[in-house]
Amino acid sequence: MIINSLNKHFWRLYFKVYDRNQSEPYKHLLVEGARQMVVKPSGYYLDLGCGSGNSTLAIGRLLGSNGGALGVDTSLYALERARKKSDFGGLNNVSFQQRDMGTTLPFPDGAFDGILANNSFYLVSDPQKTLVEVMRLLKPGGSFLMTNPKEAASSSAIFKEHLAAMKERYFSRYGQVIGGLALAGHATRAVYNYALLLPFQLVLRHSYKIESHFWSVRQWAEVIEGARRASPYPFSVREPYYTYAGQNHTFIFDRLPR
Repeated sequence: MIINSLNKHFWRLYFKVYDRNQSEPYKHLLVEGARQMVVKPSGYYLDLGCGSGNSTLAIGRLLGSNGGALGVDTSLYALERARKKSDFGGLNNVSFQQRDMGTTLPFPDGAFDGILANNSFYLVSDPQKTLVEVMRLLKPGGSFLMTNPKEAASSSAIFKEHLAAMKERYFSRYGQVIGGLALAGHATRAVYNYALLLPFQLVLRHSYKIESHFWSVRQWAEVIEGARRASPYPFSVREPYYTYAGQNHTFIFDRLPR
């Protein structure tokens, strides 16, 4: 009970701080993940561990009126923030539910055209079992994108790539002098936001109260192979690649016909 209470308090504070993260690598991660999933402006998509809804909204923006996206998360506070964002953005094709992605979800087989787990799958206690459940929920021909922190993920590398992108933007737009002043002001705010987020990242990596898997490609490959043997729903997996300033492993799974 005490650990559950600590977890709820942690995630409440985490999402409040996390939404200050507007780094260029993060924005790129959201957009590219959505583009990989939404190959046509229709269909129904699932965002597992959606948090405060940023990746769900990115999917929704690519969908037409014939498409929809559902975000699920355990944190009511995160879902409240997600709903406020969707209301503010006028996105009527997204919705959110409180669900635990580490359990059997109350949706029929093949309910979704695509599924996304954007920096959330590494938090489930049994990734192999959850991967089998994802394949159950995915339509044959649909894809599942899973991105997770690599074993030696460095948030400072994300921060440095963000500043490099902003330097290029400010300098090309305003020139070196004014651009340099604008960059200095931006860097001050960025350092502050980075400092706020850093303690939470250390907890996720090292705390015994919150189970997380900062694994290598080899370790994930073992989980995937175990899921392939256990799953009655056949799937293939593409060659993994790096995203998020090179700090994430990203896998794309394709659900095959039986």
